[in-house]
Formats: sequence, structure tokens, C-alpha cells
Amino acid sequence: ELVQPWHTYEWQPSAATKTTTTIDDDGLCEFSKWDQDLFCQLAHNRTISMVGDSLMLEQFSSLIHMLGIRDFQEAFVYNTSGYFEYTVCPHNTTRIFFEWNNWLRKVFKRGLSVVEPDILILNKGAWWTDNSAHRHRVMGVFPQLKEWQTRCQQQERQCHLIWRTTVPGHPLCQTMTHPSTNISQMEALIADQSLYPKQN
Repeated sequence: ELVQPWHTYEWQPSAATKTTTTIDDDGLCEFSKWDQDLFCQLAHNRTISMVGDSLMLEQFSSLIHMLGIRDFQEAFVYNTSGYFEYTVCPHNTTRIFFEWNNWLRKVFKRGLSVVEPDILILNKGAWWTDNSAHRHRVMGVFPQLKEWQTRCQQQERQCHLIWRTTVPGHPLCQTMTHPSTNISQMEALIADQSLYPKQN
């Protein structure tokens, strides 16, 4: 529950308390309220595969928690494989799978060929690499995605790919004393690769 006013410089969505998905008169996006029954209806007989880093893991953890799974944190502590899979919803026909893969640089061990998802969500971006290395890794993923789409077509399944990208941190964040309102300045700051630590 939101408490007004916000006394710290935390991000508060402009439409955080609204319950629809329309655009209001001010052009602000309005969030829809989570509806577990609607999700289960739409995800009936579907498999969702989420592949990525800790950001994707947080999304996975949040989703299964909202669907009634309460033992994930304990399972996470004792799981060293990086794979998690749950069957959710009252009809028990919806599978949600997570594969830990920070760089998307290795063949998906289970995320595609074994799980055969209807919806594949990839997360790449928070782990910084130079453009050439990043391009090489991304291009290495495309053949697997194409093969998956071909299998979906052969099985007459409608499969969807969601590729989530994230900014690799906020350079010079510690020097910021208040929120910026200069979009161009912030975009230039994020784009300055010299401000990021080098990683292989």
C-alpha cells in the first residue's frame, strides 16, 4: 500500500494506484490489477520458459509466488543446477520454467529443446560486454530460436518470444543527488561505455 507523500527519491509510478491498462488524459500508463484467474485461463495448457540472470529469477520468483508457490526460497537454497520448474494453476496444465543463463552464450540446456515452451522470455543486458562480443553471443542464440519457431509451426502451436533488455547499471549513480529530468543527458550517460567496468 502506498503512503503519501513520498519523502525519498524513490521511483513512484504515476499510475500506481489505478487498475486498468488504458492511457489516461495525461498520457500516463495505467497498470492493471493482477488477476490470477485470468492468467490461468490464458495460460491453460501452456509452458512458459524464462531464461536469464538474477533479474529474470526475480521475475520468475514473483510470478510463481503470485500463483501460490510458497516453497521457492527453500528450493533455491538447495538447488545448484540453475533449473526450476513448477506446475501451477488449479487445472495443473501450466508449466513455468526458469534456466539461469547470465550471458545467453551457451546452448540453452533445457530452455528450448527439452521444455519446448509456448512462451520464451529471455533477459540479456545487465551483464555488460563490448558490442562485438555481445553481437557474437546474440547471433549465436538466433539459430536455436529459429529451430524452436520451426518446431512450433510444425506442431501448429503459436509460440511467442519476449526479449527483455536492461541497462547495465547506472554509471555515476553515487554522484547523483536528485532525480534527473534531462532525458538526453541521461541517455548519453548510459551510452558512454567508458564508464562501465570491463567484463569478459
